[in-house]
Amino acid sequence: MHSKAKLLIALTALMACLAPTSAESMQLFGNTKNFCEQETFRHERAMGIPPYLLGAISLTESGRWNQQNGEKFAWPWTVTSGGEGKFYRTKDEAIRAVRQLQANGVRNIDVGCMQINLYYHPEAFSSLQEAFDPSSNVAYAAKFLTRLFDDNKSWVRATSFYHSGDPERGKAYYDRVTKNWRSLQDDNRPETTERAENQDLNRWGGRPIDPDLTRRINDLMKSRKAVAQNAEPSAAEKLATFEALQQLQAAPVAQIFRNMPKQRQPGKTRGKTLADYRS
Repeated sequence: MHSKAKLLIALTALMACLAPTSAESMQLFGNTKNFCEQETFRHERAMGIPPYLLGAISLTESGRWNQQNGEKFAWPWTVTSGGEGKFYRTKDEAIRAVRQLQANGVRNIDVGCMQINLYYHPEAFSSLQEAFDPSSNVAYAAKFLTRLFDDNKSWVRATSFYHSGDPERGKAYYDRVTKNWRSLQDDNRPETTERAENQDLNRWGGRPIDPDLTRRINDLMKSRKAVAQNAEPSAAEKLATFEALQQLQAAPVAQIFRNMPKQRQPGKTRGKTLADYRS
């Protein structure tokens, strides 16, 4: 047998020994692919973040495609530095990769489910072990996102600023998150009227809107306008005014107006799909 043929056989045997079997690969995915999703869901509920928003951001940041199952999921052992993210098989491999980058003088590194940047957020984690822990990684991202919301009073702007303060880059990022956010809604929420109404979160204040109360408040405003213009309100308007005032006494005005949809300005919110939730 020729030496080249012998070498080829030896290399083939070595690769067969080193390569994981299909079952091992599936087990690896199965044990890891839900880590980020579980934590994003938990922190969304705990911190009052719009449903699936953290999950959509994690898919945008560290999402990987599993061709065999035809699904996309966030990968906790993702490392990005100056290009596309690299998906490592294990947490230890990801930590070794980051240490190697740091040893080479690289500082701009994104890690974990939510791709927290270690340079711009040096206080986020006490160690790389903590940085790659899905719970710690998502917890920091959730706090950062809610701070952005508190500063901007808008989940749309908070989502854009999560990635960049540059308007164009933030808008492009927001569009990618929106695509993943809609996909998560389609996968996880039942087909109901409420789901259809709430899918465009710019039209949802975060609480159910009472149509009857909204009508009464409108009638009250019309009646007040008529009085201001020295016009005698009709009997129906007087009754509506009385009923609305009765209802207003039972709920603070500020709370009622928080429940009402935000007035849309032409050209500014058209085509958007995330929420201006208000607490």
